[in-house]
Order: sequence, then C-alpha cells, then structure tokens
Amino acid sequence: MTEILAASSIITPLVVGVTGLIKTQMKDYKLLPVINVIAGILLGVLYAVTLAPQDLAIYAWAGAVSGLAAGGLFDLGNSVIHLDE
Repeated sequence: MTEILAASSIITPLVVGVTGLIKTQMKDYKLLPVINVIAGILLGVLYAVTLAPQDLAIYAWAGAVSGLAAGGLFDLGNSVIHLDE
C-alpha cells in the first residue's frame, strides 16, 4: 500500500498536467474525471514499463489513485473559482 501511495504522489502532477492539456481541447468537462483515471492508469503503466516492469499492477493502481486525486483537485479548484464569482 505504501508503494502505491508513493508512486501516486509522483504520478499525480503528471496526470494534472496531461489533463490540463486535454482540457484546453474540450468544451464540456463532464468526461474529465474519466479521462483523469484513464490518463493516470496509462501514465502508471508507462512508468512501470520504463522503471519497474515487475511491479506493473502496483503502478497501474497508483495511476488509478492518481487519476482520482487529480479529479478531486480539479473539482476543488472549480469550487473555489465558483465561490469567488
């Protein structure tokens, strides 16, 4: 479990960045949480393939956690922005 959390702390900023790039091409943000999770899993698997192929499942789970964390971070940012308006 600690490996998953440690890896997700590395992958989460990458997911936020990738999602930010994808977000510039979208008008409707309804699918953004799903895109976050998919991007997280893909980045986690890519991370595992390049650095630790024997831990592929751990990094895939870490990517999923990172995608969920990135989605929560996005929602938190939206709620703060909407409170200011």
